[in-house]
Amino acid sequence: MQLLQSLRASDCDKSLYCAFYHQDRFFGSDGKANCIKVFSGEGKFLCNIGSEGSSDGQLNRPIGLAIDKFNNLIVCDERNKRLQIFRLDGTFVPKIAEHFSKDDRVPAYVAVSTLFMFFSSAVNKGFPDECFS
Repeated sequence: MQLLQSLRASDCDKSLYCAFYHQDRFFGSDGKANCIKVFSGEGKFLCNIGSEGSSDGQLNRPIGLAIDKFNNLIVCDERNKRLQIFRLDGTFVPKIAEHFSKDDRVPAYVAVSTLFMFFSSAVNKGFPDECFS
């Protein structure tokens, strides 16, 4: 088996939770650095999206990622218990928090359908238990 691509940033050490390729770039959620790492199609680090914190556009252990039909990056912001949306250039778009504000539920994974709706699994004490639309 041959390794086809390696993604590496100076502050990124085995902490990417989710990674995907879109429009000649790789996007990876880095739960330790609390940001989304963006790499070129060749694997060169380009930039971070988001930073550590709880304000709009800030992340606390991002996990699941998806791109919607409008080329928005949807991020499951686990410890802030919300979904956050960014444009692919890193510009913040309004967050969605109301579904995940109670109990121990947190958004963990996200998928986008062809009907422009997204669904996120909530994790309650470590187990997926609900989907929202």
